[in-house]
Amino acid sequence: MFGVYLAEMLAYPGAAWIWVLADVQSALVLPFVWLAAGGLPGYDSGTLVAYYLASMTVAQFTVCHLMWDIGMDVREGAVSAHLLRPIPYFWATAARNMSWRVGKTVLFLPVLAVVGLAYGWPAGVRLDFGPAFLLSLALAHTVSFLAAYCLAMVTFWTTEFVSVFRLFYVPESLLSGRIVPLAAFPLWAQGLADWTHFKYTIAFPVDLLLGRLGPEEAVGGFGMQLAWIVVFGVLASVLFRAGTRRYTGVGM
Repeated sequence: MFGVYLAEMLAYPGAAWIWVLADVQSALVLPFVWLAAGGLPGYDSGTLVAYYLASMTVAQFTVCHLMWDIGMDVREGAVSAHLLRPIPYFWATAARNMSWRVGKTVLFLPVLAVVGLAYGWPAGVRLDFGPAFLLSLALAHTVSFLAAYCLAMVTFWTTEFVSVFRLFYVPESLLSGRIVPLAAFPLWAQGLADWTHFKYTIAFPVDLLLGRLGPEEAVGGFGMQLAWIVVFGVLASVLFRAGTRRYTGVGM
């Protein structure tokens, strides 16, 4: 199924490129903005550029937008066919999500090369691609997918889901660290981000990659990622079962 959905993604390369560019636009512009404004507290110019390059790359693999596809499946009645197949809809959706994450990351690499040349990699900034970062990346991807899957279940109760999904991106872009590094936020905002799942999809892996976290902070971050996976995993099962009992295949 991964191969099928990967072929589907590559059949529409224009749409895939649009998604890639949509996800990187803030990281392309914001370093110039902050540097022109005098920088951010705790970040020199080199670290600031490195943060946005790293967050832009991590976001390609971790941030899940699949709730739009799930929403259309439910509204148009396409989910009916999935319910009759031997493979559960959840795992079919997981394969679809992974194909997009892998495909988008590959398409993103030329963009990263161009942006890297434009900014220049900051001298003295080292990246740690060790096991801790790779584990955090896999868990971040899982957290993001499960959260988007749970959000998509709202389509079983309403056919007008567009506004709900768009509203989701407001806290996601801020509390994940995509727009501004969380360390530059006021303490109350940092505390709020610590207790949401958004931080553990981008900011946590990026901080590990840049070597900005100590052992205790890393262990705590992994614990929060696992906790959110359990929470969203259970919630996804409950919502899907409740949603399919209300499902009427309105688009059929």
